[in-house]
Amino acid sequence: MHHLWACGTFWHAPPLACGTFWLAVRQPRDQRIDVAVWCPTMKIASRAFRPFAALLVCLVGAVALAACSADTAVDADRETLVAQVEVFRQATLTRDFRPVVAMLAPRVLDDIASQSGLSIEEMVARIAVQTSDSMSEVDVIDFDMVVPDDAPSVTESGLRYAVLPTTGELEIDGTTLSIDEFTLAILEDNEWSLSRVEGAPQEQVLRNLYPELSDVDFDPR
Repeated sequence: MHHLWACGTFWHAPPLACGTFWLAVRQPRDQRIDVAVWCPTMKIASRAFRPFAALLVCLVGAVALAACSADTAVDADRETLVAQVEVFRQATLTRDFRPVVAMLAPRVLDDIASQSGLSIEEMVARIAVQTSDSMSEVDVIDFDMVVPDDAPSVTESGLRYAVLPTTGELEIDGTTLSIDEFTLAILEDNEWSLSRVEGAPQEQVLRNLYPELSDVDFDPR
């Protein structure tokens, strides 16, 4: 449910009136917009105020509808983020590292590819093989990412992002290691990327490539 309140003043030339109005817009679950206008001087200025009130209702109603549309977009982005996180999680648990590597942030993929001299497809395939080889003696017991209730957030430039708590357990030669980190999710070109933040070097790379996230805390514990 959305509530939008506005108050202000109206005026008209004598012998009409001036006064104060309060306007409330309520959006119930059925998505209809209900508007109520209250004015203590309506007895004097009812006819003069009606055109102004109608215009005001239209303007505030448009704002409410825009807010509703924005909320709908955020909800849709959250749903796609949750779905992408599940793809990442399942790929990690099944040791399918190619989609995991392919989900790195686009600017990170472009940067690595330009330095390696490979195409993005070749680079993703090579890193996936290297990751699989390095993890050959590692058992992934558990792995999970949590999408916070208030995700996603948006920067001033309009970039949607989320910082996801990431946990898990690995077993190496009978020794269990715990994962307690964060993953940076970024929405670009209508697709969510997921980049693990496992230390200061990776964090710095992400900040260099995404300066709009310079003030974002990648470890909000």
